Order: sequence, then C-alpha cells, then structure tokens
Amino acid sequence: MLESDCAIIKRDDSVYYGVLKISGKEISSIFLPFNDEEKVLEPYTHLVEHHDDWILSCHHLVRYQDEWLVVLEYF
Repeated sequence: MLESDCAIIKRDDSVYYGVLKISGKEISSIFLPFNDEEKVLEPYTHLVEHHDDWILSCHHLVRYQDEWLVVLEYF
C-alpha cells in the first residue's frame, strides 16, 4: 500500500467520488468504502488478479479516516 491522501468531494449511498493524491499526482477517483479489512481484500484481490482489464487498471487500497477504500480511477 502506497502512502497517499484522499479528498472526498461527493458521497452517494455506497460510493464516494473525489481525488487520490499519490506520488505528486492527483487522480480523479471513485472510492468503494469498507469498514472491515478482511472484506475490502476480496474486491481488491479480484482487481489485482484482473489488472489486464483497462477499466480496472488503476486501483489502490487506502485507509481513510475509519474506513478502508478501494480506489478506482474515474474516467
């Protein structure tokens, strides 16, 4: 997991929208929140295993406040 910072701009029922700040870049992102570390690993592992699919190519796992977030680049 890389050091990163998130700026959440909008929250829907189960999805957040915002910016992932990583390695000096700001990436518009969709954040999928999870409270449980074990549960967040399931979708994250799937994304890692299927990284050849372009829509899943930019993903990160970050801790933000009291939640784990799977981060997807927002096109």
